Parts: sequence; structure tokens; C-alpha cells
Amino acid sequence: MGPWGIAGLIAIVAVSTKEGRVYVRKLFRTALRAGCQAKESAGELAGKVIEYKDEIIAEIKADSADETSNSHKKKKEKAATHHAE
Repeated sequence: MGPWGIAGLIAIVAVSTKEGRVYVRKLFRTALRAGCQAKESAGELAGKVIEYKDEIIAEIKADSADETSNSHKKKKEKAATHHAE
């Protein structure tokens, strides 16, 4: 008998008694409550990610524009010094 067979046998024995059914019911409620809390947390996290994503994209675009303008300035300065020599 493999591990799943043993788990099935334990589940059947647990459900066959009154105490076992009460325990399984409490376990099921706890698992369901934990699942609901996890879903709410994941929803909040997704909302924050979307909010911060827009901010990060704006920062990246600003940095990219700064680097591009600085790159053009350096090329012009280099060309000017090269012609001056």
C-alpha cells in the first residue's frame, strides 16, 4: 500500500467516528479561511504591483531620456575638442 492508500485509509477512519468528523470539519474550515485570506492578500499585492509599475516605468523613461541627452552632449563635446586640436 502506497502513501496515498495509507492517507485514504486514515481519512476513512477519521470520518467514520463523530470526533473524526468534528476534527475534519474544523480542519476544512481552517483551510478555507486560510485560502480566503491568501486570496485577499494576493489581490492587495497585485493592486500594489500595478500601482508601482506605472511609477517605475515613468522613472525608467526619465532615466533613459537623461542618458540619451547626456550621451548626445558628450558626443558634441568630443567632436568640438577634436576639431579644436
